Amino acid sequence: YFHIPFCRSRCLFCGCHTTVSKNPERIGAYVELLNQEMSIAAQIVDPKRPVGQLALGGGTPNSLPAALLESFLSSVESQWSLRDEAERSVELDPRTVTEEQLDILLNHRFDRFSLGVQDVAEPVLDLVNRNRGGTRVETVVDRLRARGVDQINFDLIYGLPGQSPSTAEATAERVLELRPSRIALYS
Repeated sequence: YFHIPFCRSRCLFCGCHTTVSKNPERIGAYVELLNQEMSIAAQIVDPKRPVGQLALGGGTPNSLPAALLESFLSSVESQWSLRDEAERSVELDPRTVTEEQLDILLNHRFDRFSLGVQDVAEPVLDLVNRNRGGTRVETVVDRLRARGVDQINFDLIYGLPGQSPSTAEATAERVLELRPSRIALYS
């Protein structure tokens, strides 16, 4: 598991270790530290030992610019012996993920994508500082499915300010229409 602690803004419900940074030097320095940590870990754990799972979480792993994401994943793969059938999962902010980032993740054989949906009611998202600006969840789901990805998770939250039985029902109906393979429901 690699924790990428950067986000474009802080969602008010978040309990993760994360920071708001758009500074490419700071993000690059963090990734360099991850690379150094991998080298240290490889002195303790045999890097030839087969790895069955790779996970990127956060924050937002797609906060890494495309070139940095590519170089980081290449470093992981050159350092560790990932099995061909290893599950490779990533958490994404669907509002900010780019086509180029999806291409990179798919080229590195990521096969499970967790999308931070939270809720579909824009007034609810506005109240928790997660306004929708940017790519829509539906667009990301369509892009992934067009590329043969069928393991698409949705992270949802209940108990947010402004949620009501009717907004919860609307979210449930929209989620059912989009048919994720898994739902993580948090309070």
